[in-house]
Amino acid sequence: MSWSMLSASAEAIAPGGAIAAVFDEVWGLHLVRNGQEDSDTPKLGPSRYGGKNLPGSDRVPDGCSPRFWSGPTVLVCANARAVVRVTFAAEHGSVTRVESLLPENDRDNSEAVLAADGRTAYFVSRAGSGPPPLYRLALDTQNAVPAKVVDLIGPANAHGAQLHLLAAQ
Repeated sequence: MSWSMLSASAEAIAPGGAIAAVFDEVWGLHLVRNGQEDSDTPKLGPSRYGGKNLPGSDRVPDGCSPRFWSGPTVLVCANARAVVRVTFAAEHGSVTRVESLLPENDRDNSEAVLAADGRTAYFVSRAGSGPPPLYRLALDTQNAVPAKVVDLIGPANAHGAQLHLLAAQ
């Protein structure tokens, strides 16, 4: 594998390793094939500086950063207000579906990770001050409602602390 994503601030490699979703502040969200230069990659959603957009990707929200792939053609990305599932055609040449996984809200949603079962996501959803709560979301259920798991305590509450979920069981 020869991935070259030097300017990326977030990336998620699809199962099998042939393609990755990459986000950077200049170009936004785009797909990079293994060994491809990321200057000539299709963009998803709003493109700040032009470039070619992947057909069907116009509903991908601005600032949607890749979190994980839940299957070979299914990417979950998120920005502060949305967690979105993006489904691609078999060869990743177009987007066939974009769906929000969360009801509309004014919370700061972040740190989405895929559980080991491959069917559940966990994410942090902050509203105001206080301990940030951890939520669970079933990915294999239509219109699933997030369920609060626990309020995270400790260093995650410290002023200026950064919280990063690494994995979930």
